[in-house]
Amino acid sequence: MHADERNRAMSEALGQDVYHYHLHVVYVPVVEKQIRWSKRCKDKSLIGKVKETVMQVSMSKKWASKLVLDEVTGEPLKTAKGKPVLKKSYSVLQDDFFQYMREAGYADVERGERGSSEEHLTVTQFKVEREQVRLVELQTEKSEVQAEISQLRTDKAEAEKAAKEAKTELRLLAPKLKSMEKLAAEYSSEPEDLLPLPDRMESAKS
Repeated sequence: MHADERNRAMSEALGQDVYHYHLHVVYVPVVEKQIRWSKRCKDKSLIGKVKETVMQVSMSKKWASKLVLDEVTGEPLKTAKGKPVLKKSYSVLQDDFFQYMREAGYADVERGERGSSEEHLTVTQFKVEREQVRLVELQTEKSEVQAEISQLRTDKAEAEKAAKEAKTELRLLAPKLKSMEKLAAEYSSEPEDLLPLPDRMESAKS
C-alpha cells in the first residue's frame, strides 16, 4: 500500500496537494501438490509415500479444462479431426472467479472478453493515456474560456460605443437645454412682475 499518485480533483478543490492511498495486489493461483518417494528410493518402505507437500502454480489439476459446448445444440464442439474442443483452464478460472464475485454481491464486476488478444497497459502507459485525456479536457476548457473572454470583450466594446454616443448626444443637447431653462425662468416669475398695475382712471368696465 502506498500513496504515489496525486488526487487531482481533491488537490484542485483544496488548493494543496492531496495523495490517495491505494493497494496493488498480485496473486498467483496455487494448489497443494504431494511429492511421493519414487521407486529409486533406497528405503523400499517409503516408495509411494508422501515425501513432502509443496505449493505449485495451479494448472489443470485444480481448474481442469472443460468441454466447449455448442450454443445452439448444447453438444460438445469437436475439431476437424474429431477431437473435443477444450476451454483452457485459466479461462475456466476467470469464469469461476466472475461467477463467485457476482454471487457474493459485486454486481458491477465485469468478465473480460473471452478469446481477446488485448494486452494490459503498463502503469506508465495507463498514466500517459489518462494524462492525454486530461489534456484534451483542459484544451476544451481553455477554448470555452477564450470564447467567453472574447464575448465579454465584444460586450465591453459595444457598451463603450453606446456610452460614447450618449455622451455626444448630451453634448449636442446641452445648449438647447440651457435655452429651455432660460425660457422657463422668464415665464416662471410672479404674475405681478409680468402684468402692469391698473391705471387709476381705468374703470372696472374697461
